[in-house]
Order: sequence, then C-alpha cells, then structure tokens
Amino acid sequence: MRKILIYCGVFVSILIFSFSYVVWGVEVSQEHVIKTERVNAQELPLLLNESSLFETSWNWCCMARRFKELKPGEYRIQKGMSTWDLVAFLRQGDPSSILIRTDETRSLIGFCESLSGQLQFSKEAYLIAFCNAMGADTSSSGIAKSTSILFADTYDFQFSESPQSIAERFKKIHSEFWNQDRTQKAEALGLSPFEVYILASIVKGECRHMEEAGTIARLYLNRLSEKMMLQCDATVQFIVERENAQRILNEDLNRDSPYNTYKVLGLPPGPIYIVEKEYLDAVLNAPLHRYIYMCAKSDGSGWHLFTAHFSEHSRNASAYRKYMDQLEIKK
Repeated sequence: MRKILIYCGVFVSILIFSFSYVVWGVEVSQEHVIKTERVNAQELPLLLNESSLFETSWNWCCMARRFKELKPGEYRIQKGMSTWDLVAFLRQGDPSSILIRTDETRSLIGFCESLSGQLQFSKEAYLIAFCNAMGADTSSSGIAKSTSILFADTYDFQFSESPQSIAERFKKIHSEFWNQDRTQKAEALGLSPFEVYILASIVKGECRHMEEAGTIARLYLNRLSEKMMLQCDATVQFIVERENAQRILNEDLNRDSPYNTYKVLGLPPGPIYIVEKEYLDAVLNAPLHRYIYMCAKSDGSGWHLFTAHFSEHSRNASAYRKYMDQLEIKK
C-alpha cells in the first residue's frame, strides 16, 4: 500500500511538473512583430512559426485562460516571454502607439497615404472619413476643404483604429480650436475659417521666423483689401513642386493654375501646407500696418524688409537679386 502511495505521489508530481513546464516553462524563442486582423487564437503559432512544443503550450494556456480570438493590431512579442504571459499580453489588445506627423506632406491625401502605410486601412478609407467629417465629398475642392481639419503636429494612433474614429478625433480638435472668439475674429477679417487656413498656409510658406508671421499675414490681408494679387512665391513653389527651390523663375510665374497668385486674384482654392495653430492665430491677430510689399533681406537670414512703397520695394528686390547672383543661385 505504501509503495502504491509513493508511486501515485511520484506520478502526480510528474504531472504537476509537466503541466507547470508546459504552461510557464515554454518561452518564445525570438522576437516577433506581427500586424494582423482579427484571427482565431489557435492560428497564432502558424504566424510565429514556433516549435510544436510551443503550440502545445499555447493551446493549453488559451484553454486555461479562455482566450479564443486575437484582436486586430500590431503586437511586439519579446523573446523569452512565456506562453502564459503571452496570452495575458495579447488578451489586452493592441498596446502599440504609433506616432505620425500630419505635415510630413503638404496635403490631406499625403497624410492619408502616411496613415495607410503604417495603420490597417487604405488611403481611400481615411480620405473618405476625413471628407465626411467635414461635410465634403472627395472632389478636389472637397479634399482641399477637408485639409483644414488637420493641424501640423505629431499624433498617436493605434494600428487598428478605424478611419471614422480618427476623423472624429481630428474634427473634435478642429471644433475646439474654432471657438466663438476665433470665429468672430475671422468674420471681422471678412474670411471664413477655411479661408483663414488657406492664408495661414501662405504665411507659413513665406515665413522663416515666427516673429514675422503676423506682419506677413497683415500684408496679405492688405493686398486682399486693395484687390491686389497676392504674388506669393510659396504658391508658385506649390505648383512647380520644387520644395527646395531658392529662386522662382520667370517661366514659373507664367504657369496656368488657380494656385498661381501671380496670375489669379484672391486666395488660391485650397491650402498649400498643413499648418500649425500658431499660423492661424497669426492671421487672426495680425497687427495693423500699411505694408503691401516685402522682400527677403540680402543677407541669407530669412528675415524680410517690408514697405508700403513700390519704389522702395524695387530697391530691396534689386539688392536681393544681386545677392542671389553673387551666390550663383540660379534655381
């Protein structure tokens, strides 16, 4: 009888040890990064290409912890993690936070491409969601309008976050920015919030020092008030797609485009950049002055000379052209 009890004790001990090893002793052999849609938990060993022992341990742990389905997401699985801990980790859902800047490109389309390159859904899905949030269609004018939902900054995203959820989040930020005070300031300028955004994008294109943003904004507001063409080099750069162009050529000024402010009166039909909130506030709070001309200083500093007189502007522009010629900058 005593021997039987001893044998039973040994047998139970072996069972406990084996079970403990299978549940807590089997580990992931290498680091994995998986991006997946919703899948059955039993399919994970196939995705990881781990050993048959891992698969056995995984199935036991899933059964013990009642884990049946892996949610969509991006998961970084560390080497040495036990299958028991892995089940606990994956049950929580996608833990990753992906940081993406809105202004790595100039447009909403470009931002949607960035999202689709790092998140779960297609460019088209994100684009439709943003346009819907702004009450617009996906025509060129609708996309231009919907670009104003974005503010230049870094935002965090989940891999599986839906396009609708992302668009609603940006719409909320947009609505919070355009409070009553800012809306009234835009009305006082005779502009809609969208037109303020367009002008702010122009200011961003021309501004190298934030201290000048308000002065540049008022200069363009003065030009709009005087029914003068804006004649903004940044809009021409937007057309010719020479982002690093240091010099605008005469042939560039003759391009036929609604964005060519050397040929078309008023604001272009959409923004030329995704802008920071600071540029919008620079437009809304632009200090009063009478300047209608500006020219970059001929010292490479990025600062500008402002004037209300064409003769003075001509002298400034001539000095700047000579400076560019000395540097042999042709384009």
